[in-house]
Amino acid sequence: MIFWFKKFFTKAPPKQKDRQQEIADKYKKMFLKTHTQQVDFLKIGEYQLLNLFSNPIKFVLLDLRDANQNPYFKRSIMSQEESALDVLVKAEIQLSDAVVIICKTGEKSMRVAHQLAQKKFTNIVVLEHGTEALSDKAHNIQDLYYRGV
Repeated sequence: MIFWFKKFFTKAPPKQKDRQQEIADKYKKMFLKTHTQQVDFLKIGEYQLLNLFSNPIKFVLLDLRDANQNPYFKRSIMSQEESALDVLVKAEIQLSDAVVIICKTGEKSMRVAHQLAQKKFTNIVVLEHGTEALSDKAHNIQDLYYRGV
């Protein structure tokens, strides 16, 4: 009985301990790398977008569309993904101004948000999943005036 106890409950040999610690450290680094990345912009859904439209909050609405497409909201600033920063600079948007970025699927918006964050824009908001995920209620506010900066 004592032999069985010693066999299963003794400490691991030093080499095995080092390997276990090495694996634990590796996974800890991977976890920290993926869970502590600073997000420099805010993702919002339809409800928050509707609140932005209905409250007296100043913001710039940047709509990322191809040149041959119409803007989703009438009062938005149209841009293509590649020229979004140039459009904001030309419109004299300050680094601290609120910029709401929308596109059809949300993918272009995320990429542009990362670019703007690298250029030190501090108040960036992205419509998560884009305009194709909006309900009929959001489609009906297209004529609503938004309060631009």
